[in-house]
Amino acid sequence: MLGIAIKSKDILLVTEFVDGESLQGVIEEEKNLTEEFRINVIVGVLVSCKHHIAKLCDFGLGKLKQHATLSVASVTIGESVLEGTLLYMAPECFLKKEHVSQESDIWSLAITFPEFLAYEDVWNEVLEGMGEDSVMEKLISIAKAKTLPNSLNKLSPAHRTHIQMCLNCNKIERPTALQLLKLEW
Repeated sequence: MLGIAIKSKDILLVTEFVDGESLQGVIEEEKNLTEEFRINVIVGVLVSCKHHIAKLCDFGLGKLKQHATLSVASVTIGESVLEGTLLYMAPECFLKKEHVSQESDIWSLAITFPEFLAYEDVWNEVLEGMGEDSVMEKLISIAKAKTLPNSLNKLSPAHRTHIQMCLNCNKIERPTALQLLKLEW
């Protein structure tokens, strides 16, 4: 990221030019990508994380998936404004109002991996048809119960295990990007 500005309720990001199609576009158009290709994309994202180079960004498009306005300025708990796209946010960010961290980034990445591997939104079956307030309440109850998305069941046992490690509600127990790279994907 080259820069950031906040104007009223808008957050403006200045980034390097990213040429080509979005990952979401590839997912939607290329439903016949081999699992090996998809795993190589995931490993590429992890390599970027290891070097602190963010190359995966939804630019707020995650909020459109649930047809709810989940803008930074409107999603609040008490006096705090949440940072990020709610559906990809680590539980410590919305339960304990913690700021984003390497550990919360691992959670967010882990939420995107099943979407890429299984071609479906991770929380879809749980949150379908809910408004913003209901989504927030449901995510809080899921986090407190330490429930994992059902879509993980569609993954191979090895991939499911790796992603479950990343979705550990105890952020200290989540692996780092470097530890994930050492796993057999």
